[in-house]
Amino acid sequence: MQLTKDELKSLRPKNNNVLIKIDRSQDEINLKGGCKLYLDTSYEVEKHAPVTGTVVALPDELFYSRKSSNSMQWKTTNELMVGDYVIFYYMSSVNALDPKFRKFITCENETYLFIKYDNIYVAKRTYGVVRREWLDKIIPINGYLICEPLYDHKYLAIEKQAREMGLRLPRMIMEKFSVKFVRVRYIGKANTEYHEKIFSDDNCNPEVGDIVTIRKHSNIAIEYELHLTFDGKNKFIRIQRRYITGIVTDEQWKATLQTEILAS
Repeated sequence: MQLTKDELKSLRPKNNNVLIKIDRSQDEINLKGGCKLYLDTSYEVEKHAPVTGTVVALPDELFYSRKSSNSMQWKTTNELMVGDYVIFYYMSSVNALDPKFRKFITCENETYLFIKYDNIYVAKRTYGVVRREWLDKIIPINGYLICEPLYDHKYLAIEKQAREMGLRLPRMIMEKFSVKFVRVRYIGKANTEYHEKIFSDDNCNPEVGDIVTIRKHSNIAIEYELHLTFDGKNKFIRIQRRYITGIVTDEQWKATLQTEILAS
């Protein structure tokens, strides 16, 4: 769908959709200096999907009901503002750009996606200038925590050896190591309720800096390696409180690593 600027300004998303202007195409990498590298994305399409962009329009309200399939997956409040830079689920981007669904519009050579609010992980909001530097506020939404993965000793040993040889581990090796521990870096508000009654955010209140244990395969990256943009282009994962299994101290985590080393 092609819109004019005036039509775009008057658009109001419905059914929990957020209109986001993506900041790159699916087949390109943004390089320093404004240059772009074009990719063949026929392999692992999902890992090249654009998952970052700027919020252009928001729904008037978020609809939640356990009785409706059109509802949000959980009960929460809208924390986004127009102008926020956001990161969202890659499959929502893949589906929006799929010709079968066409959940996107274009305006003056820019592409805008309709992304469900509950498919957005985190927002970055610029709110002022101090000493000529922009200050950014990181706002995880939908009950998410943004965490730094802590790899086990086997991964760390292989990574150290590769680094000493001037090599970088390929992604296929990195992904063989399932992350059991993560360090909390940013915390969002807890969700009030989930569609599935077995889930709850109650009685799980980690703080920034805490190390938490997570369920197997819960370590989903917010961005993939070639397209990192968040917080110094470091790798982060997102997790909701309902998938946290425990909180440990640094000493307990180090003791676990030492036990694994002795057992190997």
